[in-house]
Amino acid sequence: MKKAIIIIVATLILSSSLYAVKYSFTYDAAGNRDSRTMVDINGKESVPIQKILDHEIKVYPNPTAGDLRVDISGITHDLSAEVELFDFNGRSVYKEGTPTGQVTIDLTEEPNGFYIMRISIDNQNIEYKVVKQK
Repeated sequence: MKKAIIIIVATLILSSSLYAVKYSFTYDAAGNRDSRTMVDINGKESVPIQKILDHEIKVYPNPTAGDLRVDISGITHDLSAEVELFDFNGRSVYKEGTPTGQVTIDLTEEPNGFYIMRISIDNQNIEYKVVKQK
């Protein structure tokens, strides 16, 4: 049993060094994760990608000091997405359909803090925590 555990741990350690992408996280003073950045093996940062159905979604930069960009792949005139942003009190501060799959949200006039972004595509939802800071 002890030998099997050592083999499993060694395999996990060796295989983790073979991945081409690593994740870097930052945390706020309370210990909450407020950003995640993917870093490739060459040290180049990239934007995290998530999916709804077969649509890739990128939300960046996060944290942001002003403009927040949302890119959704595969959106056509037949299938549009909706992007809505809520402040910490649940008040909607932005809501728009996106027939092109690209949205830029200007947060410069909004106060610093945490926001929740909900992206809806064909009745499927995904939510992001967005951080506004100067």
